[in-house]
Amino acid sequence: MPMMKIPGIVEGVISQPGEVHRIGFHVKGAQDLVLEVETPDATMPLFNPVVRVLDSTGHEVATNVYAQLNNCGGYMMKMIEPKAIVAFHADGDYTLQIHDITTDNADPSFVYRVLIRPQIPHIGKVAVEEERMNLTPGIAKQVSVVTEREEDYNGLVAVSVEGLPPGVQAVTGLAPEEEKPPLMNGGRVERYFPKSQKSVLVMMVAPDAPLTPMPQMARVMVRAIVEGKVGQPLASVLVPVMVVATSSDTAATSAAAVGKP
Repeated sequence: MPMMKIPGIVEGVISQPGEVHRIGFHVKGAQDLVLEVETPDATMPLFNPVVRVLDSTGHEVATNVYAQLNNCGGYMMKMIEPKAIVAFHADGDYTLQIHDITTDNADPSFVYRVLIRPQIPHIGKVAVEEERMNLTPGIAKQVSVVTEREEDYNGLVAVSVEGLPPGVQAVTGLAPEEEKPPLMNGGRVERYFPKSQKSVLVMMVAPDAPLTPMPQMARVMVRAIVEGKVGQPLASVLVPVMVVATSSDTAATSAAAVGKP
């Protein structure tokens, strides 16, 4: 069985039906490792690579298959995820097992890459819940920014807005905390999905702010703060912003400005 070093990348092709690839690796000491899977050519639903980590006894330690119990039907739902965090508690020899989810499908395009690396806390996907901001002079409006904290990132995150129209400024706000019930039978959610955090920005519009005849593209910037130092922008989202006369004119003005029917 071939061996790989950690961190490292293994590449291969599932070209024969029922083909299973096995690669060994050694883990030194307790550490959290990240397993990432790529399919650069054929991908789901044609190619569905299942990756399993087995210990020296053949017991499954982790897999890229996320399992969750369906509370309505009482059956297990399984989904292949491109990333999983695996906690190793001591030195050991392990085997990486890779195969298609079926034993029938295979093709020269069933190319895979599997990266095993140490966990690196960082900011992930950033999304602005509002697709556009239509503002009215003298009226404040909430804008929500959702940031994903990948791999146990627990540092500070700075959110700012650049390129707002004259008379508009963005300040930090506090919205009522959403009380979400715990996910019943959710499986190992922490292994496959990052934690999401919602930030609130309040768009303060001066009473005498000039109206904007066309949308102005504002940029929502997200930066990480590490040891008190503000880093370079890690993500930015462009959002069209307009200042209109009244809220009743917002929909019509916005639609005409962006050329929508």
